[in-house]
Amino acid sequence: MSLNMVKNNGKWQKGTSGNPTGRPRGSRNKAKVILESIFAGEAEEVGRRLIGLAKDGDPVALKIYFERIYPVPKDCPIELDVPPIESGEQVQPLMVALFAALFTGQLTLQEVKNVAEILLLQYQLWGIK
Repeated sequence: MSLNMVKNNGKWQKGTSGNPTGRPRGSRNKAKVILESIFAGEAEEVGRRLIGLAKDGDPVALKIYFERIYPVPKDCPIELDVPPIESGEQVQPLMVALFAALFTGQLTLQEVKNVAEILLLQYQLWGIK
């Protein structure tokens, strides 16, 4: 180790490893690789058993099912017919349409919030008045 690799305060300089011959990038944990190989042949059977337990009302199986196997979708595309917005007067009818879609169940609250934030950004960044 050369002294110029270490700063005066005893910390390594940015981009310099304290263990240059350490674990290579992209290498995987051996225990995890072994567990994955063991589980690979049993995944379908375990999954069916878990679903069976969930159907029977097992609370832990239900929790695992909804958190891991069938999680809540994060973001999905939504379809909106939006005309080009060139003035502030055009934003109000669009907001009314967004709230109507929310109240009729066509859009979720999060979707309406995301679209409204985009409209606000457009309004602010492009100086629409």
